[in-house]
Amino acid sequence: MLNYYYCYCMTWGSVLFFYVLGLSELNKALNPLLLLFFIVSILYAAVMGYRLRSSFRFTDENLPAIPVAIALILIACAIASFLQSGDIPLLNMLRGEYDYEDLINKEASIFHTIAIVGSNFVFIYQLLRLSHRRTRRDLVVLFLSLAVLLAATSRSNLMICGMAALIVVITRRSRKFTLGKTFLIAIIVVTALWLFGAIGNVRSGFDWWDSSYIYLLGYYRGLWPDFLPDQFCWFYSYFTSPLANLNYAVGLTSGSSIDVFNYVYDFIPMMIAKRLPLYEPSNAVLQVPYFNVSSVWSDYFVDGGVVGIFLGFIIQFGLLRFGHSIVRGGRYETLFLVLASVCMIGSFFVNTFVYPTTSYPVCIALALAVWAKLREAPRRHLTSGKSGL
Repeated sequence: MLNYYYCYCMTWGSVLFFYVLGLSELNKALNPLLLLFFIVSILYAAVMGYRLRSSFRFTDENLPAIPVAIALILIACAIASFLQSGDIPLLNMLRGEYDYEDLINKEASIFHTIAIVGSNFVFIYQLLRLSHRRTRRDLVVLFLSLAVLLAATSRSNLMICGMAALIVVITRRSRKFTLGKTFLIAIIVVTALWLFGAIGNVRSGFDWWDSSYIYLLGYYRGLWPDFLPDQFCWFYSYFTSPLANLNYAVGLTSGSSIDVFNYVYDFIPMMIAKRLPLYEPSNAVLQVPYFNVSSVWSDYFVDGGVVGIFLGFIIQFGLLRFGHSIVRGGRYETLFLVLASVCMIGSFFVNTFVYPTTSYPVCIALALAVWAKLREAPRRHLTSGKSGL
């Protein structure tokens, strides 16, 4: 699971499988160019993942402890964010007063960004710490970071943390899996997806068991199997609608216009890119307005056409290979690989190289790796000098 090439194959192979099931009327036949792209990219990633498989190892043993003060700072930022917005999303949801449209249309404050991005990173970092040691302080920091995400009712970020947890568990315990443990993980994943849908119902103003809202918006209209709970419609729509939107956009437009500046910005975290010259947010064509994402490939298509999608695939894996070369053999290598794998898995939904809660943690891991190597360089020099004497 640390092999981000395999993560790409698994993610996009699954998206294509669920998409072609055709459980929603939104899932039209794939554009031939898109189909060609996915076949070529998945085969390439499978070959490269196999060739480089020995370099994806679970090696972190000595991650430094994160002070409890860091978690308290994140909570303070979350509180400041709630005070600015005038409400706490979790309480609103429990009271039945949740306004999701108002929430997503609010401009995120710097406090909100720090709280959510920081909590995501700390949670994933602590997962790796806890895979080797279980101290009370580490557990406290883990649950404090999780509390921030729960209070913000951030489903996407909770799913990111869930994906990271699954990656860590499967990678760390892969040789110790029994049939029973595998079955347990499957039950946990299915339960999490059901809860994802149930919370979606509540956030939309319905009760846990009433999925009529997503059933209507998702254009299921009798296509959904009777034996599957309707709560899973949320997962199906979130998982396949980005590709449905992209497919619609590619079929509707030629995508021949090229915007070099914004194409470059499509690989830079949004908070940085939008402050650079000539930046313009990508406006992807949507099949329906309420499913407003088109996967990682949308930005590349808007700014570079179909060729931009193929080129974007090459650049993405080139950047990941470059980042891996920086962290290889160091203390933060596994942390980087977990975060890179999360980026690949999350690519079905958004451009994870731009999305703050996936892009910034990777940048933080790289910065920590560089800092650690710079600190260790003088020690290695002294050691080699003494051995020469």
